[in-house]
Amino acid sequence: PVPASLSRNIHRLLRKDLGFGGVTLTERLLMGALRGFGDLPMIGQIALQAGNDMLLLCRGLEACEQVYGFLARKKTVVMARRQEQACRRIARVTKALGLRPKVAALDRGRLDGIAAEMLQFAGEVAGRDASAG
Repeated sequence: PVPASLSRNIHRLLRKDLGFGGVTLTERLLMGALRGFGDLPMIGQIALQAGNDMLLLCRGLEACEQVYGFLARKKTVVMARRQEQACRRIARVTKALGLRPKVAALDRGRLDGIAAEMLQFAGEVAGRDASAG
């Protein structure tokens, strides 16, 4: 079975049968259920081709750069069309919500620091869960 995030059939059902015109996004792309579908960039490509507008990447800036770089090299008409559809939906929802995206310079050191803190916290929580269970 194919997870919903990678399923064209699920997205077809949402868009065509149910008439959903909003933004769709994946589950966390690094979850275990997706490991059999390729490496992270390939999973990102499959998810975008399936119909997702946004990809949920939770491993810091490096994972984002890896997937973005891979997708940027996929210069096919189909991928360009999917990316345009996703951008239009995101822009429409952003406008409807009255949001104005802010583009800020990324501080890679700060982002890496936050990612390290999150991993440390996750390890502490897992340690507490293991000792409690």
